[in-house]
Amino acid sequence: MITIDQSILEILAPLINSSAGDLWAEIATRAGNGGLQTLVVGLFLLAGYLLHKEKIKSCTYSCLAALLSSGILVQITKFAVGRGRPGVALSTWTFKPWTTSNNWHSFPSGHAATSFSLATVITAFHPRLWWLWYGVAAFIGFGRVVSESHFPTDVLAVAFIGSLCGVLCLLVAGKYFNLDIKL
Repeated sequence: MITIDQSILEILAPLINSSAGDLWAEIATRAGNGGLQTLVVGLFLLAGYLLHKEKIKSCTYSCLAALLSSGILVQITKFAVGRGRPGVALSTWTFKPWTTSNNWHSFPSGHAATSFSLATVITAFHPRLWWLWYGVAAFIGFGRVVSESHFPTDVLAVAFIGSLCGVLCLLVAGKYFNLDIKL
């Protein structure tokens, strides 16, 4: 097992298969669902139009682009890499690329990718609460580890990938919406 995976799993071990851990895993799984995230962002977009708030519309368009780009990138990567999920793989280095079986789609975590891409975009619009946005993303990502759906490195690597998707979407949105966003 990769040392960082082992170290983080040792820290999280008391939560795995505990009632508190099960609650964390359930909340993280639901909150990190791309469909739910898209619905929430869509509702904010509707509110932006109804309230005639350009900042809300710009933020939500950027969020939708981040969700879409990180979601597509993750699905392609899962299919190409084929890392076994915890409990399925013989080790953390067991791979079966190009399979459609969800059991071999551990890397990277889609829930974490979309959450970190959203955190990056929302932080650009509301930087004072950066700790909240990234805290929620980390909560969701490591909740997927507690649920034994992912290895810690699946979440750590995708924190970077999801954030990068968010930054790229902000750069494009910044030009399109003529925004002055500080990255």
